[in-house]
This record gives sequence, structure tokens and C-alpha cells, in this order.
Amino acid sequence: TTHPEYISDVNNLCLFSDHSLFNINLSIDVPVPVTSKKTIRNYAKANAVSINAELLDSFPNFKHHFNARSVEENWCIIKELLHNLISRYVPVCRVISNPSSPWFTLNTKKMLRKKKRLFQSAKRKDNGDASWSRFREFAKTCKREIRTAKRNFFENDLYNILISNPRRFWKIINPSSKKRPIISDPTGKQLPENEICDRFNQYFSSVFTRETFPMPQLASRDALGEMGSIPISSEGISKLIEQLPVSSAPGRDGINSEILKITKHTSSLYLGKIFNQSLITGMLPSDWRHADVIPIFKSGSSDDLSNYRPISLTSVCSKLLEHIIFAAIMQFLDINNVLFSNQHGFRRNRSCTTQLFELVTDIHSNLNSRTQTDALFIDFSKAFDRVPHYRLIVKLQNLKINATIVNWIKTFLTTRTQSVRLGETSSQSLPVISGVPQGTVLGPLLFLVYINDIGNRLGSCVRLFADDLVVYRAVSSEEDCLILQEDLSLIETWCTEWLMSINYNKCKCVSFSKSRNPVNYTYQLTSQPIEKVSSFKYLGVHLSSDLSWRTHIEHITSSANKTLGFLRRRLSQTSPKIKQLSYCTLVRSKMEYASTIWNPHQAYLSDMLESIQNRATRFILADYSPTSISALKASLSLPLLNTRRTVDRLSFFHNLFYKPWTDHEFFSSASHVSLRRDHCQKIEMPFARTNTLKNSPLFLCIRDWNALPEPIVTITDHALFLAELSKHMIV
Repeated sequence: TTHPEYISDVNNLCLFSDHSLFNINLSIDVPVPVTSKKTIRNYAKANAVSINAELLDSFPNFKHHFNARSVEENWCIIKELLHNLISRYVPVCRVISNPSSPWFTLNTKKMLRKKKRLFQSAKRKDNGDASWSRFREFAKTCKREIRTAKRNFFENDLYNILISNPRRFWKIINPSSKKRPIISDPTGKQLPENEICDRFNQYFSSVFTRETFPMPQLASRDALGEMGSIPISSEGISKLIEQLPVSSAPGRDGINSEILKITKHTSSLYLGKIFNQSLITGMLPSDWRHADVIPIFKSGSSDDLSNYRPISLTSVCSKLLEHIIFAAIMQFLDINNVLFSNQHGFRRNRSCTTQLFELVTDIHSNLNSRTQTDALFIDFSKAFDRVPHYRLIVKLQNLKINATIVNWIKTFLTTRTQSVRLGETSSQSLPVISGVPQGTVLGPLLFLVYINDIGNRLGSCVRLFADDLVVYRAVSSEEDCLILQEDLSLIETWCTEWLMSINYNKCKCVSFSKSRNPVNYTYQLTSQPIEKVSSFKYLGVHLSSDLSWRTHIEHITSSANKTLGFLRRRLSQTSPKIKQLSYCTLVRSKMEYASTIWNPHQAYLSDMLESIQNRATRFILADYSPTSISALKASLSLPLLNTRRTVDRLSFFHNLFYKPWTDHEFFSSASHVSLRRDHCQKIEMPFARTNTLKNSPLFLCIRDWNALPEPIVTITDHALFLAELSKHMIV
């Protein structure tokens, strides 16, 4: 067993027999679905006209003596006004959640209550034949009503939930997937929630960095012009409010996105005033500087606090101002080409796929030249939580970010507090002395600024996806390995100077080579050897040392099979359209993530992937007869996965061709174009010495692109190109 702690006693009851009979005592906690009751505001029935009218009437009074009041005082007026309007004009409704019966309706509840009354009435009467007859007749009606409610829920309601609220859909079909952390003391006794909250908060605070001085020097950027001020208008705020997701959780102030959305034209007047005041003074309300932290379980033992990731719930209004500041800073950095060119995390038009494409293209090029590539994957420990605030401020100033904005960010970071929340229980607040808060809008951008110069002095190629770093170079001799080792030492020096910590146990080395006698070298960090592995999972894709994709495909087919099996168990009563949408959303997406990178050329690997879609098709239609699987897939309009991978690959290449994310030239126009056979956008096919390069992402992209008809490749609009490509490829 994988859980020996469940077994308390094992006895052999047949000591003198060839067939042993064992008595095993198990101690297992069986989770019982708990019906939760809570009171919520029904914003769909809110009196929006009255709310907006009162907000508009109160605005002149709010503007009166506005500048004489502090940011905190003005925010309290806004907050109290909104809460007062919510309490008066947004009705309250009681929601009862029963995970075991999500189909339960109000009408079903009324009928079951009536059935109970008829049963009690029949028991009380002496001549109860007529009463019992009425009870039995109504009991049959109740059964029919329950069957109808179940059928309507699983055939109609569940489909709409999957489209509009996937999170709720997953909670319905797998109610045990999201559990509150249960932490025990050394004796195994479960701790109360308030103590669990305090322990989490103490642990999350323990990883913070205590800043040391003096700070390292930064290279001067005199040639960089200073960033201008940020204009803030109520119209712009109103547009931002319109884009807010309804499901976003509020911070400590309790102001959610729903009240802001129904008052966007009036509340934006108030927010415009306080946003400008906050920026000018560099002061923020205390509600904007506090985060309710929710521990999210990653993997491993649930008793280990280090296996939880802190996610911050912050003020929605603060996030609106952060959006404005984020857009202004990012525009300034992009115009001046400040951010590291090989950083693909949190940047427009870049993704995990673009990062993997550039990495794999370099490795393929080296393999085609019969050259080994040594890649070192570096893992930072609690990277976002360890960013020292004052060092970050110095880097912002060095990049010539507007002084007013830097002052605002300084207050935003250095005066923060946090508390851990589980349900209705919260811990005490503790100061946040380092880190960029995860869950905020500015956090990712501030981290990009902080780690931006890590590759400045390195001779090898460095690629970053947020805090995921890989450094690599072509290796022909031990001298190349020594250069790569020196670059590792420079990374280590940078981490020492800028107070970042490397998780040495998670750092790995992969030597990409097909040589029988590869260059062997043991790389080290702080005199600790880095483990060399034959395969490494990087950004969700398993990279093998020979760049074959068998390992990756085996992993994703295993995961997709498990998810499909789960859907078969949980959605057996649902309609085919729900099954198909669930398959496409939860199963097929796993088999297509970053497929541009790992498309298999071996038939058996393609068949391995397609077999899952074949089983899913029979599950969707509940047809396990010898009917042709091709006909069944055609009836559902499910194209072959191989065809979908080709469409995805061409969609990726279209972006690279017309809207490249980088200045690097991956291809060139063809030197010879046949007027009869080729189109005007033909690409020169690179020379491939090996089959590995012939099946590389770039080679396949160019091959498929050159095979397209000219009316399609000349379409510059991506959405229109994708529509025409789908018509051409998927018949």
C-alpha cells in the first residue's frame, strides 16, 4: 500500500492452510459531503438606478475639501458610501450548497417537504387508507420530479456552467478536489483553524529576505530618457472596470468587482480623484496595502507548510490603479527596449511556446552540426517572496522610471501587511519585509525588472521565463564546459549580491547529444555537483537528451487517460454535448499543449495520442459497438489530432512571420520561387543533415507553410488566417 499509516493490525486467520485468510484493520477517514449555508448579495437584482443616482448626488460633497483630507480619509468615505448603498439596494439571498446533490432545486425541496407532511399526516390518522394512498401517489410524483431535475441539470444546466464558469463545473463534478489545509500536531491531532492560519502566516513570513547594505552598484543608464507622468481619467477607469472579471475576490475592504461594474460611470469619478491623489502624494490607504493570503496546495505532504503557495487577495480598487501603472511602465520599457530580450514571462506576444521554440531551435541547430549542447536549468527558491524592496527601488530608479511612480511603488511595497485566511478565520497581521506580492497586478512586472540584468555578463545563452532560468552553450571540448561553469559562477555571484537564493536540489543538467562519446563534465554550484539527467520537464514539456518526444508523449497520454477515466465515471448521466465539451476542455487540451514543439513523426506515437480521442469518442456517444470510429468522429466534427497539430503549428508560424516577437531572424525568403508551384511568401528550406532537424518545429513550420495556397499565406489578419486555414485543413 502507498498509505501504510491506514493499517493498524494484520492477522493471519488460517495458520495451517495452503490458502491464507487475513484480517486487516483499516482506519480511514471517509469524507462526508457537508451542506454549506451562506448569505450572499444578489447583484443581479440590485437597484442600479438608485445606487448610481445617490453616488452622483454625493459626488459634489465628496469633492468639497477633498484636498484637505488624506488619502486614507477619502478612501474611508468612498468605502463607507459603497457599503451603505450595497446594504440598502442589493438584496440578500441565502445559498445552500450540497456537493452530493447539485441538481437539487427549490421546487424539489418544496415537494419533499410536502411528502414529509403527508407521511406524518398518514401516520396520525386511524382510518389512514386514503391518507396513505395520497402519500404513495405523491411519493411517485416526487420521484418523477427528482428524475426530471437530475436530467435537466446534467443535460442542460451543467453545459451552461461549463461554458460560463469552468471553476464551478469542476467543483460540481469533483467536490473533493479543493480542500482546506488540515495541519496536525506531532501527536496527529488536528489543529484548530486559527492556529493553522497563524502557523501558515509565520511560515510565509519566515522566507522573507532581510536586506543587507551596502547595495551593489548598477551601470549608469544616462542615455535612457526619463519616463513621463501618468494621465488618469475617469473614462479610462470606467473601461478598466468593464474588463474586470465578475468572479474576482475582494480584498479586506470588501469592495468587489460586481458593485464597481454596475456603477462604473459614477464610481470611476470617485476613483479618478483618489487615484490621482494617491500618485501625487505617494500614499496608499491601508486597505490597499494589506493582503489576505490563501495557501494553495502544490504537491507532496499536506502537513508540510512548504508545500503550499501563498496567493494574495488584494483590493480590487488597488488593482485598477496597478493596471494603470503597469501599462505605463511596460509601454516605457518596451519603447526603450529595456527588458531582457530572452525573457518570455509576463510579456505580450510571448509565451511558454515561444520560449521553448527558441530553446529547441538552438539545440536542433547544434545537433545538426553534430555539436553537443549542455543546458543547466536553475531553480530559484521562493523567488517572488525574496525580492528585497530597496534593491528593487534602486533598479527602478536606474531605469529612469518616473520619480512619482517609484515613490508610490516604494510605499506599495515597504508598508505592506498580510494575514492568512481560511474560510471565515484569519490570522494576525504581520509586516511584509520583502517580495513582490503574488496575486497583484504589479508583482510580475516588478519581478521582471529585478531579474532583468542577471544575464548581462554571461558568455553563454540565457533564457528566462519569469524565474525559470536556463543557461546553455554548444560544447565541443572541456574548454567550452569551463566557460559554462564560469557563467554559473557569475549567476551565483549575482544571487549573492542581489539576495536571491538558488534551490540547488532542483537544479539539473541535460547534455543534448547523439554522440556515442559525448563531452562529460560535472558542473557545480557552491562546490555542489549539479545532477545530470537524461530528461527534464521544462515549462510543461519533457526535454530528452536526444530531443525525441517519446517520454513527453507517454507522460501526457498517461495524464489524459486519467482525466478521461475520471470524466467517464462522473459524467455518465450527461448529454453528449457536455461530454464532448468536457473532453475538449479537460482532456484534449492536455494532449495539445505546446504541440508546435513536440509533434511526433513516428506513427506509433501519433496513434498513442489518437487512441485516447477514439476512446473519448465512444464515451461521448455511448457507442461501444463495432461502428467505424472514423464515422463516429466525423459525426462529432472531431478532426484527427495530427491535423489539429498542423493547424496549431501554422498558426504559430503565421505570428512569427507577420508579427515576430523578436528581432532574431529564424528564416529567410526562398532564393528561387516557381511561378507555377510556389507562392510569393515561400521560405528557404534549411539544409538538414539529420532526421532530428527534419522533424524540428522550425523545419515542420516552413515545410507546411510552403505547402499552403497563396490566398491563405497572404492573409495578414491572424483571426481571418486561422479561419481560412481551418477550412482548408479540416474538411
